[in-house]
Amino acid sequence: MRYRAVLLVSGLLLLAACGTTTQSSDPSASQSPDMDLLLTAEDFPPGYEVVQAKSDVGRAQQQAVDGRAYQPPECAALFANQARYTKESRRSGINAVDPDQPSFPRYSNTIIRQAEPIPHRREVVNRCGDNTATIPGQGTMAMATQQIAAPGDVKADDTLVFTFSTTFQPDPGSNALRSQRRTVIGYADLPGLQIEFYEQVDGFGSEADMTSFNRLISSAVRQASTVQ
Repeated sequence: MRYRAVLLVSGLLLLAACGTTTQSSDPSASQSPDMDLLLTAEDFPPGYEVVQAKSDVGRAQQQAVDGRAYQPPECAALFANQARYTKESRRSGINAVDPDQPSFPRYSNTIIRQAEPIPHRREVVNRCGDNTATIPGQGTMAMATQQIAAPGDVKADDTLVFTFSTTFQPDPGSNALRSQRRTVIGYADLPGLQIEFYEQVDGFGSEADMTSFNRLISSAVRQASTVQ
């Protein structure tokens, strides 16, 4: 499989600091044996290209959290704690995009070692899944979250799946545009590792393709279970 760097953000960063992106490649990621635990281009719809995800997102996540004011205020500490978990984890991942169809869903599949425990992720979603972040000099980002059940054929020690929308409202006088993004993201624990998989679409009125998400997260868990 051929990998190349791309400007895409991890699902973890999406929750704690939605709207932030990271860039540059990580040459060591393609050498990780965990890359064999990930989905390949053949698993995604025709036209999708598989690209290497950046593995070191903890610093960008921390910077984004530090630069925002949250309501409820307690979310700042919870998101900062998430960023610490991210910095201490080891991540190997891919993203799948259709370069000719930017409105199509984007997918991400990541293997995480030393991951944030799913019970802590669940606590963050329960307490701060609905929040508003003020981004100085830019605008506000409102998030609304709903937990959903994992597909029945996902076999894991623990799972967490939720959908969320983020709506950006620019400050008056800003050149930025109002925008909305919808994401469905799932985590599954296997012995010694955690699987993160998400699907993301942009645009008001857009909806995640739950049929594709359910099929692909099931395949991602099955792939990691079979290979490891």
